[in-house]
Amino acid sequence: MTRETLLDIDNRRPFAPYSLRLDNGDVVRIEQPEHCLVTEDGQTLVFNQGGGKLKFIALPNITVVE
Repeated sequence: MTRETLLDIDNRRPFAPYSLRLDNGDVVRIEQPEHCLVTEDGQTLVFNQGGGKLKFIALPNITVVE
């Protein structure tokens, strides 16, 4: 997964929720475009899980976007 690909998916309008499947089998559901950002170096996705909880995901660990 590249930074550009992920940003293209996240910036589509109208926004459509999507899921990220990780190499460890976890699935992260993205319901709002404002809930994730990619770090400046393009290596990490920061996902706001709500309630003040953040999840940091290395982009190489994302295997599939559904």
